[in-house]
Amino acid sequence: MSRECTVAPGHGSIPGLISIFDEGQRVQLRNPQVVSPAEPVAAVAISRELSLRAYLSIAGATPVVTALAVFGLFLPVVTVPYAFSDDYSILWMAVSGEPSAQFGKNILDAQAVGGRPFAGLLSTWFFSAAGTIDHLRIVRLFAVVTIVALALLLHWALVRSGIGRTPAALIAVLVCSMPAFQVYASWAVLFGAPLAALLAGGASVLAVAAIDAPRELVADRVVGATAMLLAALLIYQPPAMFFWVFLAVAIVGARHESERAFRITRMHFGVGAVALALAFLVTKLAVHYFGKTATAGPRATLAHDVAGKARWFFEQPLYRSLNLFDLTPSRWLAALVASIAAGGILLWLLRRSSQPLLYITVGMILIPLSYLPNLVVQDMWPPFRTQVSISSLIALYTCLGALGMWLTLRDWLLPRVSGNALKAAERAALAISVAFVSASAFLAAKNVTTLIVEPQMTELRMLRSQVAALPAGVPRVAFVETDWHGGMTNLVVYDEFGLASSVRPWALEPAVDLVLREEGRLAPNAPQPIVDVYGSDTTTFPKGEPVVDLRGLQRLR
Repeated sequence: MSRECTVAPGHGSIPGLISIFDEGQRVQLRNPQVVSPAEPVAAVAISRELSLRAYLSIAGATPVVTALAVFGLFLPVVTVPYAFSDDYSILWMAVSGEPSAQFGKNILDAQAVGGRPFAGLLSTWFFSAAGTIDHLRIVRLFAVVTIVALALLLHWALVRSGIGRTPAALIAVLVCSMPAFQVYASWAVLFGAPLAALLAGGASVLAVAAIDAPRELVADRVVGATAMLLAALLIYQPPAMFFWVFLAVAIVGARHESERAFRITRMHFGVGAVALALAFLVTKLAVHYFGKTATAGPRATLAHDVAGKARWFFEQPLYRSLNLFDLTPSRWLAALVASIAAGGILLWLLRRSSQPLLYITVGMILIPLSYLPNLVVQDMWPPFRTQVSISSLIALYTCLGALGMWLTLRDWLLPRVSGNALKAAERAALAISVAFVSASAFLAAKNVTTLIVEPQMTELRMLRSQVAALPAGVPRVAFVETDWHGGMTNLVVYDEFGLASSVRPWALEPAVDLVLREEGRLAPNAPQPIVDVYGSDTTTFPKGEPVVDLRGLQRLR
C-alpha cells in the first residue's frame, strides 16, 4: 500500500520517515525511499487522474471524519425548532400564497429580480413542503448535508492536487466553519446557497477534466461545466464564486507544470466569462418582466464609482475575510493572516515552482474575482453571506501559506537534525494545525448555538406564548418591534448574528399568522387579524387592542 509524501530531493533518506504533508511524490509505507527529482511531475499526473475508488483507498477514514466534524458543527440547527427573520415571511408566502410588502407578489418574482430564479423555485418547493415553523428543520438539514458534500468535494480536490489527506481534511473543515457557512446552515431562506457552492465546485472539477479529456469529450465537459456554474449563479451568486476557490486548488495541483496551470486558468476564465454573461442576461430579463411585482434594488444595478467600490472592498469584505472565523475583526489578526498566506505561499513558489510569477498573478486575481457579483453592483452591504467565497479563498491561502512555511522549515531541518527530531517537529506542526482548526470549529458551533439557535428558539417560545393569549377572533393586534440591539445577545453582527427576528417589521404579521395557523385558530383562506406595527420606543397603545411585545428578550441576557 502506498501514500503520497514529501521527501526533499538531494537530502538523503531518513528510514521510516513518512510526512503527512504530501506534495505529490509517492513512496512505499513499508520501505520508504527517496524519490528522484524528476518524479514530482509524474506523481502529479497520477494524482490529477485520481478516481473516486483510488481516492477512497488513499483517503482512508479522513472523509468520514471530515463529514462528521462538519455535520457536528451545525447539529443544533436540525434538532431545535425555530425560524429566523425572513423565514417567517417566506414561509407564510409559501403556505398562504399571499404577497408580502417586503418581497412582492410571490417568492419566485422576489428572487428572480435579484438574478436568483432557481433559488425562488427551490424556496417555493421546500417551504411549501415544510409547511410549519417546526418543520423548517428539514429545510436546514438540506443545507447542512450540502455543506458536508461540499467539504468532501473540496477534500477530494485537495488530495487530487497532491495535498496530504490529513491537511486536506483540516482545510475542508476550516473552510466550512467560516461565518458564511454558519449563516447558511442556520437561516432557512439561505438553504440553497451551499448547493450553489457545490455546483460551482463541480463545475471547476469538470473544467479541469476537460483539459485531460479526449478531443471528442472536451466540448461536452466544457458545456457541462458552464451549465453547472450558470445553475449556481441562478441560485445565489456569492457562493457560485466558489468556482474560483476550486481553481486555486487546481492550480496547486499544477504547481510543477506551469503550462498546465496556464491551460487550467484559461479554461476557468472562459467558462466563468460565459456563465457570468448568461447570468447577467437572465437578471436583466427578470428585472424587466418581474420588476413591477418585486423590487430589484441596488443589487441588480451596476456600480460606476470604481475607486469608491475598490476602497470599500479593501475596508469591508476583504478585511473581514482576513479575520477568518473572528466575528469582531481586528487589524492584528488580519495582518497575521495576510502575512502567513502571502509569505508562506511566496516561499513555497520561489523554492518549488519554475514560474512563480504566473501563480502569484493568478492567485491575486482570484481575490477580487471571488467577490465579483457584489463588487460590480451598487449595493454596499457586505454581510457574511456574501463573503463565503472570498473568506474561503483566504482560509485556503492561509493554510497553503502555513504549509509552505512548514515545508521550507522542514527542508532546512532535514540535513541538520535526526529522523526522530524531524518526526517530532512534524507531529508538533500537525498538533498546531489541529488545534487551530479545532478552535475555528468550536467557535463556529458556539456562534451557531448562542447567537442564532438559542435566541431564535427563545423568541419563538415567547411569541407563541403571547399569541396563545390573544382573544379568539381578535381583529387587530399591536406588535412592537424589538430594537436592533434589544435581543438576547450583546453581540450583533450585520443582520445575521445576535439579531432578534422581531426587529424586522415585515416578519411580524407573518409570524403571528403562522402561530395562529399552527394553533388551529386561523383556517386557510380565513381573514387574518390586522397587525399594527409599533416602534421599539412605543409606550402607549390603542385601548382594547391586545399587544405582542418581545422587548423582554433583552432581560434574558
